[in-house]
Amino acid sequence: MSDDQPPLDHLPYGDPRRTAARHRELVRLRAEALDRHQNDPAVREWLRQFRDDGDGFLESYADSRASSLTAGRNHLEYEQRIDRELAREAKHRLREIQQRKLFEEQVRWRAGEATAAEAYVSTAADFQYWGGKVKKCHWLPRITADEVADYLAYLASPYCSDADPEAAQTPDFQDYDAFRHFLLLRGEDYDPAGVRRRARTARFGTNELQYPGWYAWCDQRDGPPNLVLSRPNLRGFANGPDDDAEEEDEDQPGIFRPASAAPPSPPPAPDPPLPPPVPWLGYADYAGLTATLMREQETSEMQRYHQACLPPPTAPDAPEIIEAERLLNNAGHEAGRLLAEIPERLPIAAAADWREALHLTWLDHRKQRLATAIRAAFATYQARQPGR
Repeated sequence: MSDDQPPLDHLPYGDPRRTAARHRELVRLRAEALDRHQNDPAVREWLRQFRDDGDGFLESYADSRASSLTAGRNHLEYEQRIDRELAREAKHRLREIQQRKLFEEQVRWRAGEATAAEAYVSTAADFQYWGGKVKKCHWLPRITADEVADYLAYLASPYCSDADPEAAQTPDFQDYDAFRHFLLLRGEDYDPAGVRRRARTARFGTNELQYPGWYAWCDQRDGPPNLVLSRPNLRGFANGPDDDAEEEDEDQPGIFRPASAAPPSPPPAPDPPLPPPVPWLGYADYAGLTATLMREQETSEMQRYHQACLPPPTAPDAPEIIEAERLLNNAGHEAGRLLAEIPERLPIAAAADWREALHLTWLDHRKQRLATAIRAAFATYQARQPGR
């Protein structure tokens, strides 16, 4: 490789230079193997037990050896990288158990109940601080084997929707306001009028509200009443528990209002309209323009021939259907690629669409590997001394 070429590790996988360099490496390794074994007296003596001279076998062996040193090494490094990623994720999954304990402490602390957090928390914001350092939150009870077994049951259930690395992850496990708002909007077994009364659209804007799947699993496991909604929020607001009620601006103190306002100035005169821009001729316009030109320039016979080549007309899909199909295509084809690299024979999950079936099959396999990594991470956790 010349000095002005970048290293292979920094090239995209589809880059032709990477493919060319890999091919040159295969040729070099094959030639080395042939030269080594064809001129080795011990190998020649070993091949004398066969009637053939063994040249064909040595060429095949050289190909296999060269492939093992390139593709085999890459595959092994890929598997090792996957194992490291699963081990790292397993540690984060174990911390979700502690995050739930910390969140339960927060809910009870906000309700004025006596908790272990009293000695370590002064304001509601402190729970987010501890949530970012939950590994060092030594005042929480340590993780038990029963809790890990419960988490593994959650991992295998439909409640766990974030086992796919591409899925949205919970950024903050201690966001009490967002989680309470989410549960109120669901309104399950609670007064819908209370949901509307506590709505705070300005606080959350257009952000999509999320609730951790692990928390939802714990909620259904513990049953009603809901941990969050059954307890008041007495210590989470600057002005008391009614601070989340919607108020008009004139009732809020501290907002500057001028004594009198000058009448608004008249709007400026609009600019004269510009001529319409000349449209671009894009590929999406070709079909319609072809039909127009056929109608205006070609014979009726030619138009019939052209019509016979066109696909039958169909109603256009809605944008959300097109987007759903695109995501399903991507998920199915990516899952198929990943499944082809798995040596085990896996049963295909049941689904109405083959793309969804492939994705669910791969996701189940990944959950199983992740569960193994969580067990290993818990064994390491148990071996550590408390507080370390």
